[in-house]
Amino acid sequence: MRLYYSIAGENEHVQYSTDFTINTSSSPLPFFNQISADEPNEYLKTLTDQEINLSSSETDNLSFIQSGIGIATRLEFPNIKTVFDIQGQGTLLDASLKIAPAISSYNDALALRDTLSVFIVDQNNELTSQLISTDGSAAQAILNRDNQEFNDVYYELPLSGYLEGLLSVDQESSDALILLPSNYNSTVDRFVLNTDINIQGTTLELTYAIYDEDE
Repeated sequence: MRLYYSIAGENEHVQYSTDFTINTSSSPLPFFNQISADEPNEYLKTLTDQEINLSSSETDNLSFIQSGIGIATRLEFPNIKTVFDIQGQGTLLDASLKIAPAISSYNDALALRDTLSVFIVDQNNELTSQLISTDGSAAQAILNRDNQEFNDVYYELPLSGYLEGLLSVDQESSDALILLPSNYNSTVDRFVLNTDINIQGTTLELTYAIYDEDE
């Protein structure tokens, strides 16, 4: 930042300037911002604390992401172990979650990001780690626009490794996943996702192989 100022002389004002620099190599970085919403979405007025979860059944099957003020989409799989109800011995081969943005929620001015980051959070919605794919890379929900002319646009997230972990433990996990855009703490991106499984909203696709079915 450069500050310009002048000092009055005998016959004229003499112009000066002073530069202020920020040390970006220090840790933590010396930056601060605060973003607030004066009139939040009607559904979101109940989210007054980080530990509060709002079910999509209470929001007309919509889920929201708003950078800056800390609104995120939380994903839970409480019924995943019902796959064990399938007769015979089986194993999970693949899993993919597809989540469609609400059709009326995006346009050229409110563009969709090509990817969303995925993190694991605890029961208090504290970030514990970034979700890692089976190949060791950071997992991402990737936007698929192949059939955009038919309004068939969705984010696809591979989940086989994460769900295998849920299936392998005896007790129910209190962890969950959240979706966030990159640089969520320094941007104002917002997304509205359709969680309705009946109208091209959210779908969990599992590939489950049965290799020792009981007679």
